[in-house]
Amino acid sequence: MPAVGGRGVMGCADLAKPEARAVNRSLFDQGIVANATGDHTLRFVPPLVVTAADCDRVISALKTALSA
Repeated sequence: MPAVGGRGVMGCADLAKPEARAVNRSLFDQGIVANATGDHTLRFVPPLVVTAADCDRVISALKTALSA
């Protein structure tokens, strides 16, 4: 399970394996903009106004990206 951290609306996920760039690419292909800030770290910076449905969409895309 990835570690999760962040301040304010910005958040990050530290992956156990060095696959952040591949996961980020998969997220992008699914329409989610994130940032791979290293081999293990993904950064998420959603807008200040974000809905539960938006969060659910990102989580679903992240599950898909991590299972690939």
